[in-house]
Amino acid sequence: MSVGAAIAQLYEAFANVDAPRFLNVCTHCCMTPAMESEICATPRKLLTAKHLYEYNSAAVGANPLGVANEAAYFAPRMLELIASGAEIHHSAEIALQRLKRPEGCTWTPLQADALNAFALAYFHDQLQRDSNDQMLESLSMFFLGGWDLHALLEVWATTDTDAATLAYANLRFWGDWKDCAFVDDPEFARTIQHWLASESNQIVFASRILSLVDRQHAAFATQSRAGVSQLCVLETVFQQIA
Repeated sequence: MSVGAAIAQLYEAFANVDAPRFLNVCTHCCMTPAMESEICATPRKLLTAKHLYEYNSAAVGANPLGVANEAAYFAPRMLELIASGAEIHHSAEIALQRLKRPEGCTWTPLQADALNAFALAYFHDQLQRDSNDQMLESLSMFFLGGWDLHALLEVWATTDTDAATLAYANLRFWGDWKDCAFVDDPEFARTIQHWLASESNQIVFASRILSLVDRQHAAFATQSRAGVSQLCVLETVFQQIA
């Protein structure tokens, strides 16, 4: 499914969610009452990145069900803006954290299907892009929003693109997943560690890395991070998993 089709599915699945009359956020120092009124009065499809940036950055109130209901209303537009590259929070990793369901609150089957379809389509789309170094950021974003990482990692393992292979090598070599600033749930690191340790995944990516180095050896020799060439990263990871 394309990202565009997934967004259309989101709007359909959330069509019956009512717009909030007020927001469960701080309107004393985080958001002005005027901005609250503007957000509530603006049709969902016309909400801007600025509107949702203001909403996501404001401290939430003490009513978790109220936050859950208004986040459900905003969900399709949030995800549509993220897919367009817009910033709806100062840090992408926590841009969707209000979509995580509080205890006793669940998505309908149609909503859950639409949310999962979007995450898979968006993640697959990212894995098509050259020089994409934001996969860990996206994994963090979806994890903190309540998505299951396993399906996303399976998409990664089955996507045979240069971008996906490079991202795998960088993830394994640099180990940034061990210390993500916004993720304090150990399940996040355990899931990624298990995926990286999977023998079947190692076999698949070893073959892809070898092919990638053969085709672009010269280019990777000149690309570097912290003084370490991309070629060194690829060759090191290949030796670890081959």
